[in-house]
Amino acid sequence: MRLAVKWRAPVCGRALARWSPRGGLLALICESLDRRDNYMVAAYSEQGIALWRQEFYSVVDAAFSPDGRRLGVLREGGELEILDAESGARQKTVDLSRFMWQHKLGTVFDAASVSWSSGGVIGGVSYDDKVLFVEAKPGGSGGSEEVFRALWAWRVETSASSGGTGVPLLRFSPADANLAAVGTRSGELIYVNLASKSIQRIPATVRFLEWSPDGRWLVVGGSETLRLYDSHGRIAGSAAVSADAAVWISEDALLVSGAAFTVYSLKGDSLRPVRHTVARAPRCDCAEGVAHMAYSRADKALAVVYRIERFGRLCVYSLDGTVAS
Repeated sequence: MRLAVKWRAPVCGRALARWSPRGGLLALICESLDRRDNYMVAAYSEQGIALWRQEFYSVVDAAFSPDGRRLGVLREGGELEILDAESGARQKTVDLSRFMWQHKLGTVFDAASVSWSSGGVIGGVSYDDKVLFVEAKPGGSGGSEEVFRALWAWRVETSASSGGTGVPLLRFSPADANLAAVGTRSGELIYVNLASKSIQRIPATVRFLEWSPDGRWLVVGGSETLRLYDSHGRIAGSAAVSADAAVWISEDALLVSGAAFTVYSLKGDSLRPVRHTVARAPRCDCAEGVAHMAYSRADKALAVVYRIERFGRLCVYSLDGTVAS
């Protein structure tokens, strides 16, 4: 397997990247170099051609709709800006904080992460471990205007003793619109079943989490360990790995970034490193590590955001070849 640089974006502040599920479109969210908390949201073609850009204040995350036609940009105060993915035009602003009082959770949603399920439900988690799920329904006299309503919201009360070292994250399973995995700042992994409104809590320090494309497996990185869980929250295996980020490149292969790029293959119910599968990738100049990775199966392209002191830089690679056993 070989990683070859396709294109690079200019250096910016903190950044993350999201691929459209339809392929062919990459959203880059990056902090301005000269204005703190001012963020640029830009869309690029798979070949690196800039398509549009918008500016927002205090962006923390973004997620594409399941059909790839819209992009939800989550701001720190809980505002979700919904854009047309093709043009960047702003379509709607949804204030997620207004759903808090309905569930007796105060009036603030200090947003940290957002995800959009295949069933159209939007989920978010806050820095103080509030979890929220909302759905859009047709409204208005003509039924064309969407009305957002809260499905479920609560605050995680935990006795976990991780010292608050987790990263608040929420990701829906690609195979089950009612299943989501939540990582909390206080140190838990939570499986959420929206159909039954039930949760399963697992003590774990979460730095990143990624569902496999078929939804059978969830990989969780944290405390210098990769852990593999099945869709029922049962641990299937682990590996001692100090990893910055990881992405699934197939149903049974995981690309992990640490000191180098390494492929881990799923053999039975365990993750095992596959030796000599990734040629040494040309890293961005002066990179200190990887802040974020995203993979597009449709484009066979890997987006890597490198850390360079307090800055970030996006490099996009083509991923060629197969994973050897």
